[in-house]
Amino acid sequence: MAINYYGECLSLLSKLHQEHPSFSLGRHLSTALSEYGDVWGLSNKEILYALEKYQAEIDMENSSSTHDEYVDKVVREGMNLDTILDEEEDDDGNF
Repeated sequence: MAINYYGECLSLLSKLHQEHPSFSLGRHLSTALSEYGDVWGLSNKEILYALEKYQAEIDMENSSSTHDEYVDKVVREGMNLDTILDEEEDDDGNF
């Protein structure tokens, strides 16, 4: 059975609305399709791909655990910056 890309687009837009009710349909579409320029000739498959990519990006931005883990990693690496630089110097012999 073939994938109904049109239906999948509508389903994903509905899910985005449920997850982010303060965002308008225009905001979702405009942001998801911003890299495409003129969307007149886009296939439903391409639009679905853009919406899925947009959903992944918005989920990542709103994921506090991912954000917190990243911040913790940056802080830990910053605390060990001297060690990291010493290791790079030893490996390259030039630093």
